[in-house]
Amino acid sequence: MKELWQDVESKYATLFKEQQLTSVSSQELGASQESLPDLKYRIMPVIAKANDDLRQEVMAMQLMRRVKGVFEGRGETGLWLRPYEIMVTSGSAGFIEFIPDTISVDQLKKKFPRDAGWTLLTYYEKRYGDLHFKEAQINFIQSLAAYSLFNYLFNVKDRHNGNILLDAEGHLLHIDFGFMLQSSPGNFNFETAPFKLTQEYLQLMDQPSYAEDGRMVDSQEYQYFKSLIVKGLLILYECFESEGISNIIEVMLLLRGGTMPSLGLQYAGDMPDCIKNSQTVLSEIRTRLTAPKLSQYLKAPGANQNEAKYRAYIEYVELLIKKSTSSWATSNYDRYQAITNGIEK
Repeated sequence: MKELWQDVESKYATLFKEQQLTSVSSQELGASQESLPDLKYRIMPVIAKANDDLRQEVMAMQLMRRVKGVFEGRGETGLWLRPYEIMVTSGSAGFIEFIPDTISVDQLKKKFPRDAGWTLLTYYEKRYGDLHFKEAQINFIQSLAAYSLFNYLFNVKDRHNGNILLDAEGHLLHIDFGFMLQSSPGNFNFETAPFKLTQEYLQLMDQPSYAEDGRMVDSQEYQYFKSLIVKGLLILYECFESEGISNIIEVMLLLRGGTMPSLGLQYAGDMPDCIKNSQTVLSEIRTRLTAPKLSQYLKAPGANQNEAKYRAYIEYVELLIKKSTSSWATSNYDRYQAITNGIEK
């Protein structure tokens, strides 16, 4: 154990190799002024994909950019998302941006195994030290809250540790949105938790915490996580229609074989894999957005509308977190991926 920890600094250097994404002009690329205007181009690493329809992934990134824009437009900078670029070249090929300075949780756990005493918390403590641990912890919480919201709202599945990354600043990122909305691996819908919230995630948020008298209480970090989800869910509830989030899915329905209810349009084509029933996909999202007891709180005698709404969503988020915390389904899906694909849980 001691020798492994002493060697940790050199291992960190191999995890996050600095990669500069630079911009160059057409002149620097060797083009003459006559043949090509002096424009700026951004250089980025990409992954080439074949035999894979990336159009659904494009829709997921469009939704993520819109959600990110809504959060920023409302001044909620505590919810962190990192959309990535996708270029579709055909119905079965394209390019996906490789996100630099990241490592999958699966790779991380292979390098720092649990049976050697490593958890996400010990990794963060050793990786960032006393000087930067708190900043990295906050980055983790803000990104975990935002991706938990996104994954719950759009019913994203296949959330094993090969599809979850950590960046050099401590943020958590999700990739590969091949299963969402109405699809799941094998169409079994095994991942029933609203979002992934493992014991290691809770541990990294200092949860559980204990008061001086020995009572178990919520840590400040855990309270912050819950408050971000409440605020984010309320924002999305209020902005789902008005900010054009629903329109992205409606356009997909229109172009690929469904209807666009708000415009009364219909198009006959092939449906995307993530949509099994075009008539219910939007109503399912709206249901997930709406706190079950919202109307009850709003109709209470003398209720302040804003306060009532907030109380309804606090109760709703507590329920979602309770269902997600150390979920049996999440744990066993990770176990299944470990057995069949060698992905660390």
